[in-house]
Amino acid sequence: KNTGWPVDHPLIKALWRGVGVHHEGLPRSYKDLVETMFRARQVKVVIATGTLAVGVNMPSRTTVFLGDSPRLTPLAFRQMAGRAGRRGHDDVGYVAFLGVPMQKIAALMTSPLTSLRGRYMVGESLALRMSIFHANAADPPRAT
Repeated sequence: KNTGWPVDHPLIKALWRGVGVHHEGLPRSYKDLVETMFRARQVKVVIATGTLAVGVNMPSRTTVFLGDSPRLTPLAFRQMAGRAGRRGHDDVGYVAFLGVPMQKIAALMTSPLTSLRGRYMVGESLALRMSIFHANAADPPRAT
């Protein structure tokens, strides 16, 4: 994949050494390359923010939390720690903490998750709009 970066760019050089970086501020082409190389086991270490834990299928054997952050909540912890242990490859996954206070680690591991509740009300108006949308769709079977 073409990132548009020269071969001597530091992040490209890191990929050659098996280290990738995944951050929402990086170009999509580079993040796709990191994901592809990780799945192909050509990249062994991915340095990432919490955005990697949501919506990207990149399970790993070990997840490491570096440093404390106010954004490291019990829900974020469980989402990111859930990446540890690859189905069909590992019997167990590992989670490590570096630079996170022991009291916070205990709280992250024992806190109950916040309840997620949808508030999207389904009424007559929505049903009518969806019926009109479906009737006007170019490919009605795919509009469902």
